Amino acid sequence: MANDLFKLFDDSYNDFNPELISKYKNMKSQIKDQKDENANLLKQIDLLNQEIKIIFENIIKLGSRLSSLEKVFGFDLSNENQERLMTTGLNTNK
Repeated sequence: MANDLFKLFDDSYNDFNPELISKYKNMKSQIKDQKDENANLLKQIDLLNQEIKIIFENIIKLGSRLSSLEKVFGFDLSNENQERLMTTGLNTNK
C-alpha cells in the first residue's frame, strides 16, 4: 500500500517537475549503492577482525611454546635476566 502511494506521488509529481524527480531517483540510487558498499565494508572489517584474533591467538601459542623451549634448554628469562638481555644482549643463567 505504501509503495502504491509513493508510486502515485511520483507519477503525479513527475507531471509537475520531471527534473526534480530525476534528481530524486538518482539520489535514491546513490544512497542504495552507498548502503551496499557500507555493508560490504563492514563484512570486510569483520573478516579482518577475525583474522587479527586468530593471529593474536597464534602469537600467544607461539609465546607459550617458546617459553617451554627456553625452560627445556635452560634459558632463564626472569625479569632480572630480561633486563640484562635487553641492555647487553647477553643471557646469564644463575
